Amino acid sequence: IGSENPCPVCGFDRMRTRPIGENLPLETILQGKYLVGRVLGQGGFGITYLGYDMNLRCRIAIKEFFPVDTVCRKGLLVETREGKNPQMFGAGVESFYQEAAVLARYRSSPDIVSVYDFFRENHTAYFVMEYLQGESFLEVLKKRGGKISYKETFCILTPVMNALQRLHQDGVLHRDAAPDNIFLTTEGVVKLLDFGAAKTDENLSTVLAVKPGYAPVEQYTRSGNQGPWTDVYALASVFYRSLTGTVLSESTKRDNHDLSDDLRTGDPAIPAAARAEAIRQVRDLGTPALLSANRHFHKLLINGVPVQYARD
Repeated sequence: IGSENPCPVCGFDRMRTRPIGENLPLETILQGKYLVGRVLGQGGFGITYLGYDMNLRCRIAIKEFFPVDTVCRKGLLVETREGKNPQMFGAGVESFYQEAAVLARYRSSPDIVSVYDFFRENHTAYFVMEYLQGESFLEVLKKRGGKISYKETFCILTPVMNALQRLHQDGVLHRDAAPDNIFLTTEGVVKLLDFGAAKTDENLSTVLAVKPGYAPVEQYTRSGNQGPWTDVYALASVFYRSLTGTVLSESTKRDNHDLSDDLRTGDPAIPAAARAEAIRQVRDLGTPALLSANRHFHKLLINGVPVQYARD
């Protein structure tokens, strides 16, 4: 803020930071009140910045819709790259904006990152979210040698299951549940974040969002039959990663080989039924046998007792 360096609010040092890719210039002001700072992260669909709300005088995070393969920046404006379809980008902007409207409803949910504001500017769309301090589940796993105990995994992922259930009840799919999108705050709160790939039932065909090792086969085509089971597959894959230290191979390239050896070498505290179900979830590759809702998976993990289920 102002000419002070480093910033007295966030500690940002202008002298040590270089622009990353095509991000917004430092100190850009959006909506006349949101000051843009350094880049916190960038993915295929967007850029997340550290920001400052000049009215409320607090740190925030700002997510910009910026599908890097489709658009480029000209000044502050986001324009479609030559040879790319501007109508497709426009549909993506609208989808991103509408999804922000849905997510804003969950501001009071303790296990979903809070969206405070959303708007269109610079030919694209933005979320304004709570700024979280801590580390991702992926970072936790790396620090712990790649895997952790069943008890710890269950405690960390239970809020994620609760968050997904809330979303599914409203017809929203996250479609990118993975260790890097699960955040553990310094206060010990677990949050599901990065909803750049999230879609409602009506707009699933807008863009393809795939994370190898966590995405089931139906996410690899626009005609894929996606539903709550899509997120449950990803969640089962996160459990598998956490308990074995191994990321599954892509669902489109993996045979139905026996995965039990990997889980047998994991934590012996894993309930036998839960162990078998986690294996089946990641082995069945999106067949109708998959769980229709993660509440069934959650019940199985708690009780270690198989449940009856069918795809909705």
